[in-house]
Amino acid sequence: MGPGLGLLSGRGRPLRGMNILKLWDWATSDLLDLGAKHLLPSFLSYMDRDVVLGNGHGCLLGEADHIGIRELQALLLKLCLLMKVQISWQTSFKAVEPSVASGVQLVTRRVGPGEGVEETNTFSSVIACDGGRSKVAEHLGLARVRADGSADEPRSEIAVVVNFANHREPEDRLLEECPRGFNDEISLVRRLIYLQGETHYFIMTVDMDVLLKHEVIPSRQELSKVNPAKLEAFAREVVELYSAEVRRIYQENDGAFGMDIPTDFWSRRPVALDPKGRPAMSVFAYHADLTWLQQPMHLFDDQRPVFFAGDALREPFWPMGEGCSRGFMGALDTVWAVRCWAKGLRGQSLLQLRKRLFDLASKVDPANYGKDVFLPFEHPVPLAGFHWLSALRISWPAWGLDGRRRPTTYAFTVDPKTRYISYEEPSEPLDLEDAPSVAVRCTLCSR
Repeated sequence: MGPGLGLLSGRGRPLRGMNILKLWDWATSDLLDLGAKHLLPSFLSYMDRDVVLGNGHGCLLGEADHIGIRELQALLLKLCLLMKVQISWQTSFKAVEPSVASGVQLVTRRVGPGEGVEETNTFSSVIACDGGRSKVAEHLGLARVRADGSADEPRSEIAVVVNFANHREPEDRLLEECPRGFNDEISLVRRLIYLQGETHYFIMTVDMDVLLKHEVIPSRQELSKVNPAKLEAFAREVVELYSAEVRRIYQENDGAFGMDIPTDFWSRRPVALDPKGRPAMSVFAYHADLTWLQQPMHLFDDQRPVFFAGDALREPFWPMGEGCSRGFMGALDTVWAVRCWAKGLRGQSLLQLRKRLFDLASKVDPANYGKDVFLPFEHPVPLAGFHWLSALRISWPAWGLDGRRRPTTYAFTVDPKTRYISYEEPSEPLDLEDAPSVAVRCTLCSR
């Protein structure tokens, strides 16, 4: 399938976490084109319901595309294995060094069994996806900067995550999700989002003073020393306040929206356990100010490209679903840049290409979610041969009851000329490279 690919991961096992990620339309499209419906048949099984209500205060009840972290990791692992990617677990980055074979030597150190043993692998190029505190970026001397240009340290906010067991009973499934979030309606939190999947997943922004008052943490300097019992008690109090707000919406609309949640519902749902048997709850700090790497790629030894993607490139803002969604944008933009480099683009021209793609991706913000971009399921038609029905702009479901994808009038590709068509200045036609364009379909299910 082209060049050899190696994936080096510091984790000892591929699957982690029980949290749920919101997907923008763009990320949903990427996953569908990567064969998600074939490798994960339950994906988007809830798409037949749309967001149904705005309560006037910023809360929207209803459905939003989302996927569990463990589901996403399993899906991407399957894709890697299908593409013959060589995967090495329990590998920690140490250094990038020049290679006598005109490549990049990646020096790593084993963790876990055989800890401390160093290994050296030679690659033509490297893509670093090693998180917001990227060791690769630090090793290359690349700093993170605030997107607003301020020299001040980014402000931090505190998030609380709790997962309750989902018994998958009718009353579980009937609960309305709150993907866009409550903002300031619930007294103990500043923002709350509820999604449903493998668990009932709540994530909320909480002031430090509130956590101290409820004795969840001992002091401002000891955020990692969480009292599990106090955290569960606090989370249950917040969830009951959320339920009361949903009941109010239900009553004010005469039962037309929301759900009259049973008063004892959450008391009958224990906190879920993670894969290691621990309560699936956590408290963590995140940056409230957007930060990104000072440049999206680096020319090592003035010729070999080291690219960055994911949190290593741009730290996400979780309330807007940026982590997964921008992660896919950065990954596919990097794939395109690697393709251009393999076709002969070098030096400053390659740097300018990657920077321009990053600038275009940055124009897609939480206010538009990429909805102006043509998606492969934007105008599906019920049956093959009925493409003329797309002119009616009827929102046919993207997938039929037989599990097959409905025919569409548009084929989505990783080509930025189609990916960012709505974000390019009309006076500046998108001219990304001197070499002629080649259509590269991002799909395992070619039609």
